[in-house]
Formats: sequence, C-alpha cells, structure tokens
Amino acid sequence: MTLDLKDINDIEGSASLIGAEADRLADSGADDFAVAELRRVAGSWVDSVAGRLDSLSAGDALTAVDCLDAVHRVAYGRTANPDWVGKYIHNAFEAHIRGDKTVDRYLLLRMVSRELRRRNRSFVGRPLQWRSTCIDRWHKEFLYGTSTARMERYDRIERVGILLDSDLWVFETNNQERYKRRLFDNHRAFLDPVPDTDIRTLTATGRLLSSASIYLSPESFTTYRSALRRALLLHPATNRYLRQSLIAHDQYAFV
Repeated sequence: MTLDLKDINDIEGSASLIGAEADRLADSGADDFAVAELRRVAGSWVDSVAGRLDSLSAGDALTAVDCLDAVHRVAYGRTANPDWVGKYIHNAFEAHIRGDKTVDRYLLLRMVSRELRRRNRSFVGRPLQWRSTCIDRWHKEFLYGTSTARMERYDRIERVGILLDSDLWVFETNNQERYKRRLFDNHRAFLDPVPDTDIRTLTATGRLLSSASIYLSPESFTTYRSALRRALLLHPATNRYLRQSLIAHDQYAFV
C-alpha cells in the first residue's frame, strides 16, 4: 500500500499501524534488527508527514501532528520538538476560535491540556482560559453525573471522557472521585458499540474506554476492547492502515 499524504485517514491509520508494530516488537522481545528497521520506517514516516503539514487544513494538521508526536517517540525515543508541535496546536486553536469546523475541539482540548501538563508556557493565557471554560461548561452539563441536554452520542462520549480525565478539584473538592464514579456508572453503556455507529463515534468510544479503564476490571476492559476492535474491523469506513493495525493487535493480543 502507498501512503496518501493528502488523506488524513491514511496518516492517522498508518500511525496506528506503526504503533501496533512497536507494541508487538516490545511484547515479543524482538531482535535489534527488527527494532532498528521499525525505527527507520517511523523516521521516514515522520519526515514525510512533517513535510506535508503546511498543506493541510488546520484541523487535519492538528490530527497529523498528534500522530507525528507519537510516531516520533517510536523513531527517536522522545517527543517531537515542543515549539514545532505547539505551532500547529496554536494554529488550530486560532482557527477554531474563528469558527473553522475542520478543527475537532475535543482533540484540540486534549492537546492543549497535554502541553499544559508539559509546562509549555506558550499555552498559558487564551488557550488555558478556553480549556477552563470548556471544562466548566461541561461539568455544569453533567453536574449530577448525567445530562438531560440534547446532544449527539459523539459529543456525550467525548465530554464524559474528558471530564473523567480532568482534575475537577476546583468543582468537586473531596467529592471528585465519587462524582467521577457516578459519571462512569451513568455512561458505562456507552462503551458498547452500537450498530450503524459512524466511525468518528466508534473511535471516540475507544478514548472513553481508556479514560474509564480505572473503573473496570481487567476482564471487563478486555471484553469491551475486543468488541470495539471487532466493530472497527467490520466498519466499512475504517481506514485500510487502521484495519491492518487492528488485525496486527488481534494476532498477538487476542488469540
């Protein structure tokens, strides 16, 4: 297969495939040659995708740089240059504020949060204020662990996952863990893939599963993850590289 660098789904899917291969080699205790070859492939991927970032929309560039940061760790054992990554996050932030619908606000919020955890001072200011406003609004929506507001399944899943991942001490103080447990209990059913769900919502379900993992037994987590992987494998909109990465995971993790 030839990677289409104009297709964000190819970029995202191939990054998943590289990550799956890295996991497989780590779990199998692969020889140095196999590891070196994967690093070479990952390094070539980083160079190719980095050269295309400026030609992508703000939203696609945000997705691509998120993938690039992960693949960069496979290739070089460290994250990409924070100033360089930050440039594309800031670009996406400004585009989102101007109303650019290509930017996924949930991905943007996660990446802003990550840069704040990394103590990237360029995100202290408007990005931090925007993040705080979003968390405050979503916490109010789910004040009692659920929400009666009408919203798409995708939005509900993403907001619950972000609330589970966030430090809510300022809102809940000592009640934070009880609140999060109630939030999880009220939305556990959303971990089950729904027939005819769009691919965006399926992948968001995977993020919710990761956020909720501390509330699940290892057996339950594996059951949900297996069902989600199978739903993605069978979905007609699943990218070819993502499908290959799911098959690779199944071959070494779910036999």
